[in-house]
Amino acid sequence: MAADRVGAFVLTSTISLSLAISWAPYASDFSRYLPRTTSRLRMFWFALLGMVLSYAWVQTLGLWGAKLFTDRTAAGVHGLLGGGALGAFGLLAIAAAAVCSNAMNDYSGSLALQAAGVRIPRPLAAGTAAGLGFLLVLWMHAADTTARFENVLLFVGYWIPGFVGVVIVDAWLRARARKGAPIDIAAEFARPQPWWPAVAAFVAAFAAAVPFMNTSLFVGPIATALHGADLAYYVAFVVAVAVYAPLRLWAGRRAAVAPEASGTATA
Repeated sequence: MAADRVGAFVLTSTISLSLAISWAPYASDFSRYLPRTTSRLRMFWFALLGMVLSYAWVQTLGLWGAKLFTDRTAAGVHGLLGGGALGAFGLLAIAAAAVCSNAMNDYSGSLALQAAGVRIPRPLAAGTAAGLGFLLVLWMHAADTTARFENVLLFVGYWIPGFVGVVIVDAWLRARARKGAPIDIAAEFARPQPWWPAVAAFVAAFAAAVPFMNTSLFVGPIATALHGADLAYYVAFVVAVAVYAPLRLWAGRRAAVAPEASGTATA
């Protein structure tokens, strides 16, 4: 029983951390509206506490009511909160949270497409994401909804460490290049980075994590040898940093040298 509780706590903490980390890079899109004199420490701690407090209590509530909810959301809420106004409020909160979360997912997805250089109008990007999501929902409802949803949620979460590793390296190198100066948007767009190092690091990180995975869909050989220990998150992050950092530096230097060489040849 104690081992099950520890496992549930670790799983809940992992999911909460994954959600917070996946959203953290997009804070920069909102922080650009703050004055340049804003304290960096205050910005960091308020953002961190905001994510931790908002995710932790919701995930804890989910852990507490997991046995009641199962695949019967309405019945689970009724059993946990009872009928009447409190139960209705619980269902309304779930519906509102789903709408808000999907709206933010569409927003961040459109930002990712823009960052990758794909020029697609945001309404079209949001509509495409909604269509793909609807097909995924139909597939999950075709069989055991709870099991399929859990499998998809846990398996998709493995992309996050590789993504975070790429973002951290890129942010660190950009900050070092600015040497403490404020962010100049025009200058950042004037020196775009090649896309392929990030993609290569992301793919390498996910591939390296596969042997360490332990899910109901797939159990890697190394996870089996470690008696079920899932180290995929840590492996993916380390590989992403190790692969992306040298590729990013090399590709950046080539991109910087190319215009100079072209100017010399023209002269």
